[in-house]
Amino acid sequence: NIIDRDCIEKDKVMNQVEQIFSDHMMLQRNCENRIYGKDFAHEKIGLLFRNQLYETVADGEGNWEIMLAPMQEGGPYSMLLLGSSQEEIKDILIGDLYFLSGQSNMEMKLTETIDVTKVEMLEEVSTIRFLSVAPNFIFQERKTVLPRVIWKRATKENFSDISAIGYFFALEISKNQKIPIGLIQTAVGGSSIEAWMKMETLNRLGNSCAEVAELIKSGEIEDMILEQMAEKDRWCKSLLQEQKPEEALWENLYLPEIIEPDSKKSYFGSIWLRKDFELKEQPVEDAFLRLGLMLEEGTVWVNNHYVGRALHRYEMLNFLVSKEILQVGINQIVIRLIIG
Repeated sequence: NIIDRDCIEKDKVMNQVEQIFSDHMMLQRNCENRIYGKDFAHEKIGLLFRNQLYETVADGEGNWEIMLAPMQEGGPYSMLLLGSSQEEIKDILIGDLYFLSGQSNMEMKLTETIDVTKVEMLEEVSTIRFLSVAPNFIFQERKTVLPRVIWKRATKENFSDISAIGYFFALEISKNQKIPIGLIQTAVGGSSIEAWMKMETLNRLGNSCAEVAELIKSGEIEDMILEQMAEKDRWCKSLLQEQKPEEALWENLYLPEIIEPDSKKSYFGSIWLRKDFELKEQPVEDAFLRLGLMLEEGTVWVNNHYVGRALHRYEMLNFLVSKEILQVGINQIVIRLIIG
């Protein structure tokens, strides 16, 4: 018996299903799929999917779950959820799901490979779906609710968000097996293998891993990370307030060349680069500036107009430059690199 939706008071409606279940999502074929969420205690829950009705009752804390029977690949389908509120999830596919874990090689976005990827290879495939889990550190209790995540389709407007390796892997599998493919990206650039291990495993390994495990138990490591993040933020803000060097301070640099400060110690701070170029006539179209990869964070101006920024060493400094800021005669590109 599903309760009448019209009788629900507006102030009593609450979020019903876990956020990972949303439009464009992918379910795993040939196995049970667990759909779960939270509602009022002892609320009756109904789920209608592919003409089959599933029912359950939330427990004393409002938690509920429903196991969908195994299904073959297919879609798109819609799912109707009924509880203290009504929600419809649209454009659901059933196929194969893969986790994309690891470091920056897996995290690298499709649009960051455009210099080595043929544009004609970037096909829009509506049966490839993906979601990216925002990086976050968790040292104590396991999280049961994910931060806001959104399933997306492999279309041009979403290419800047999808893993390059994941996309080409899914494209190959999808073409060969003729089934929908879902990708869940959890890769974090620069993360160590220890960061993905259970506490029991760290304890068994001993040495430095055991020391890390003790820091995690004590809660000290969270304080250390938060303090380091705050210090880095203060350092970056002070650098970003720096003005461009005076004309007399610029030195000639002939590329390719390694830029090394006089000191033998490691250098941390800003490095400014400038390049003048001449245009014989006014451009009739926007230009594209390709600087490629530069270490580490980089910000680019053309004729004193901001054109773009890369936040890390693996992000391309390639930007569209409006024809409106270009001029006949001498033009100037200025780059500020932050080495940290």
